[in-house]
Amino acid sequence: TQVHNPQTFAVEGVTAQFRRRDAASGEIQAQTTAPLLNRLPAGDALPLAAYFPPPLPPAYQVDAEILTALPIPEDTPRYLEAQVEDLHQTIAPDGLGVTLEGHVLLAPGITQPAQQVWVLGVAYDATGQVVGVRRWESTVPLAPGERLSFRLLVYSAGPPIARAEAWVEARP
Repeated sequence: TQVHNPQTFAVEGVTAQFRRRDAASGEIQAQTTAPLLNRLPAGDALPLAAYFPPPLPPAYQVDAEILTALPIPEDTPRYLEAQVEDLHQTIAPDGLGVTLEGHVLLAPGITQPAQQVWVLGVAYDATGQVVGVRRWESTVPLAPGERLSFRLLVYSAGPPIARAEAWVEARP
């Protein structure tokens, strides 16, 4: 599922609780989770995933509830504006994996380097449902004006992948 930020400001510290209810017994299992990026921009959405170990009951219902989301002051020094450029995606012939390649650049006007750069790859099926997520973490800083290459593979946890997207988060 995805968590949406309907606010006019970015938020961080987002957490949610997934609950799985066994339709036969009524037993409820819960998992608390967070997105794979810290910052959720205004008006945007990020995937949330939770893992429930097997065995799965034959019939169950899942719901999710947002627990926390903290506003980020506009001029916070904790995040640097960055963007993904030249994103190429190659979906495997069986549709169960996608390779994302591209570059990360800091926004014009950013003068300090990013010590931490994360790229989040998200794979969707033909109906637009999230079927896979993976985060790539840079091992080197990104200086203003430079390009940082990335490559990551995202695998489907279910149906074939129809398309993929990438988000970036950079921190000083």
